[in-house]
Amino acid sequence: MVQWDETSPRPYTRLNLIQGTKGILAGYPTRAAFDDGFEDYSKDSHQWLKEEGLKRLYQIYDHPLYKRLNDKTKNTGHGGMDGIMMYRIVECLQNGLPLDQNVYEGCAWSSLIELTANSSNNDGQTQIFPDFTRGDWVSTKTFDIVL
Repeated sequence: MVQWDETSPRPYTRLNLIQGTKGILAGYPTRAAFDDGFEDYSKDSHQWLKEEGLKRLYQIYDHPLYKRLNDKTKNTGHGGMDGIMMYRIVECLQNGLPLDQNVYEGCAWSSLIELTANSSNNDGQTQIFPDFTRGDWVSTKTFDIVL
């Protein structure tokens, strides 16, 4: 779904959505509902979890990096994510660690603008996604950001 509407009155949302056979997670604001008895979160999937249920979800499933940095960065924009990203760049540079993304990922992210424009200008035609790593993505080490 592609939607761009900056003028219609409505509560803010990022339209994030993950849905599967046992439940749904939507964000911003965060909402979740699960099938009957899924890990004792809810009695049915017809109601969003209340605040306590969401707190339990965060305690169990929130990424360790978020848990460590959320309080330091919560007022920095985009729900604290701007601060987390800036904090991590400085932290990696100060400690001699590799950054959480590499130049190839940056190229891939940036190429979406051109690929989307080309697709739109050609009646939605599928675009070939360039492999900036020349096949090395298969053996690229994953980043260890569970700090």
